[in-house]
Amino acid sequence: MRLLVDMTKLQQNLYASTISNEGVVNRDRLRLFIRAGNGGQGLQRFNGTGGNGGDVIMVGDSKMTFEGMLKNAKHQVLKVQAQSGLDSSQTSLIGINGRPKILKVPVGVDVINAETKMLIARCSRPLFNYVIARGGRGGCAENCFQATAGERFFIDLHLKLHPNIGLVGFPNAGKSTLMKALVPKKRIKIASYPFTTVKPQIGYINDFGSELESADDDEDSFSLSIADLPGLIEGAALNRGRGR
Repeated sequence: MRLLVDMTKLQQNLYASTISNEGVVNRDRLRLFIRAGNGGQGLQRFNGTGGNGGDVIMVGDSKMTFEGMLKNAKHQVLKVQAQSGLDSSQTSLIGINGRPKILKVPVGVDVINAETKMLIARCSRPLFNYVIARGGRGGCAENCFQATAGERFFIDLHLKLHPNIGLVGFPNAGKSTLMKALVPKKRIKIASYPFTTVKPQIGYINDFGSELESADDDEDSFSLSIADLPGLIEGAALNRGRGR
């Protein structure tokens, strides 16, 4: 299900939807280069202290979608960079700290170090600041007035879908039929043979039973998300069959 978004391909086709008209997730990863600010150099002669580099911070936004994030990235270079601290000088012995770079991401996004594959942050809380890369320290007496560089590396943003209801069961158990009954306008393939559903499909309905294109279509009412999942067979956990 997970498809790694190549930076070149993303720049060429950045407006492709994350969720297609059928409600199938097409892209759930985005690679970015993260660079925190460098520290400013100290001035040993006058005991001057350089400013600290800015951090790269991500904030969970409950109103933001992964599709919207891809569209916003079109006007960037897929590079997130914080401001470096200013050097100490005779006219300003204490260098000014660099401003942090704040990037809004959809709630439910995991931030993974692309090289080590380690989880850096799980952005599961709205309006919470997650420090992804720390800025370098400004030059001071403790580091012999030599500033340090900010952290820099590639990260992968992994979209985690959290539907309210998941339809799980054996092939031909009627999961897609139930989904079609709840969301009749959605194009859902239903047939007598197994594994007609090969990718998860998401549908939305509000508290009046009306179908929505997305969870953000009706902000004044409660919306419910339903996921139709591929059929499970024995050994699906070992990637047998279509069950994942």
